[in-house]
Amino acid sequence: DEFVGVRNARLVLIDDTGVRAAMTASWLIQMGWDEVYVLEGGLENDDLEIGKPPRKVLGLEETRSPKLSAEQANQMITGGSVSIFDLADSLEFREGHLPGAKRTSRSILAKQLENQTEESQVLLTSPDGAFASLTAEDVGHKAGKTISVLDGGVEAWRLAGYTLEQGDDLDAGELSEDVWYKPYQRTDAIDEAMKAYLTWEVALVEQIERDGTTNFKRFDSSNEKVREESNTK
Repeated sequence: DEFVGVRNARLVLIDDTGVRAAMTASWLIQMGWDEVYVLEGGLENDDLEIGKPPRKVLGLEETRSPKLSAEQANQMITGGSVSIFDLADSLEFREGHLPGAKRTSRSILAKQLENQTEESQVLLTSPDGAFASLTAEDVGHKAGKTISVLDGGVEAWRLAGYTLEQGDDLDAGELSEDVWYKPYQRTDAIDEAMKAYLTWEVALVEQIERDGTTNFKRFDSSNEKVREESNTK
């Protein structure tokens, strides 16, 4: 839906019923992707892995900033002066963050730390903790301040049973403009945003025809051949 790791790779699509996979395969072929397949049987295989796929982040294992478990982080928060900064994007932050956390980014964290007292401890979080670890290592060294990281991020805090706050950081300023909001994700003027989106979507056909350089492949009635079409009709 968002990206493919290798250009012109062979794509195999899977889902539980085959309907979404077949429809998406059709879209990809029309967009010019040459090798697209749908796995017969989908998710009927008994040998299935559960959970998020593992990922390797270069440099993550070499980070040396203190990592705190959810229990240790909770003790830090309840036991003294601590400033909590969250690297989540605005939508992730809205869905859930540590109580009292403020949004930050890698580029402005050092500036935010200038306003912290010497006694104040700093706890950095992110959705899964990986980005927080890398940022703490980089920014902490430049700012000359020790930054502790919530190991496992906000997800680990949630799984430990601790409370999460919901809502936007009203003091985030330009950080609030970090992602595109779908109309229903907005907190105001939802009807206007929805109408504007539909107006843009309906006008796409005319824009493509006017452009004249966008070609789509289209299946013939036998579903066996694909031919080039210079328009969307």
